[in-house]
Amino acid sequence: MRLTVEADNKQAAWAQAIEAWAESLSTPTRRTYRFAWHVWHTWLADQNILPDQATDETARMFIAQLSKRGLAAASINQRLAALSSAYRFAQDTLWLSPDADFHPLCIHNPLDGVKRLAPQKQPGTWLDAEQARALLQAISTDNLQGIRDYTLILFYLLMGWQTSEVCTLRWSDFKVEGDVAFVRRYVDQVETWAKIPSILWETIQAYKEAIRA
Repeated sequence: MRLTVEADNKQAAWAQAIEAWAESLSTPTRRTYRFAWHVWHTWLADQNILPDQATDETARMFIAQLSKRGLAAASINQRLAALSSAYRFAQDTLWLSPDADFHPLCIHNPLDGVKRLAPQKQPGTWLDAEQARALLQAISTDNLQGIRDYTLILFYLLMGWQTSEVCTLRWSDFKVEGDVAFVRRYVDQVETWAKIPSILWETIQAYKEAIRA
């Protein structure tokens, strides 16, 4: 069933379509995919390009920009999958313009002609216990930003999550059962709950209290 959006201009029609697209996704996917679209849309605006004006070459330029920023191939591919999903949705959307005519919101999916990046296997470089301790000690916790940074670094060190997972966390993703704290994690879109080490949970609680202060 095709979606029809009524708007005064095409930009507004795109906004409606993207909101409908995001709402059609599962909760864990929605967060990640909505963020991917935000990054893409902001970048397009900086280039003075509307979403339906993007070409395969535009997408390649965007990939190059993400690579330049140091994003891993897997993270870039995840964003490309999100964008491709959004464009497929837009291709099936009609825009009812003020002149009462129906127009396709989008005809071309610029991600169709773009190859996904091959993951690069690199030897891992891990911090030993002494290096990790030195890293944490170097962070000043005299202010809210320092407390936040300390909490984030400790989370990375103890949980081993990817940045894309940590960035989408909300307070509602944490829960306590008895004396044990857990954090929600989606693995292949399946909800799981990971146990949080007590020292990390105490740090998270201290950060939360600092925000309230």
